[in-house]
Amino acid sequence: MNSYNSSYNKGSYSDSYNSAPELVAYSTDSERAIFYRKTYTHVALALLAFILVETALLRWVPEELIFGYVWRQVYMALYHRRLLVRLYVGQQMGALS
Repeated sequence: MNSYNSSYNKGSYSDSYNSAPELVAYSTDSERAIFYRKTYTHVALALLAFILVETALLRWVPEELIFGYVWRQVYMALYHRRLLVRLYVGQQMGALS
């Protein structure tokens, strides 16, 4: 298996910022396969980490705290939206009379 510094990623990162980037489309099939494998491995690991963190939070944080906070935020957002609509309509009615 090739190292992380294959032909499409030559040199250090500071050197690669000074030169034009090489597209994966111009690399060989094996280099492209390595790039895709690394990319989707990182995506899969990030998704797994997200699932683990969410699972831990849902197990350790009380349900009342989660749903109480969520519903309180939803209620306040709807209340403020209704208030803004009433103020706007009232202002428009005042302008018409």
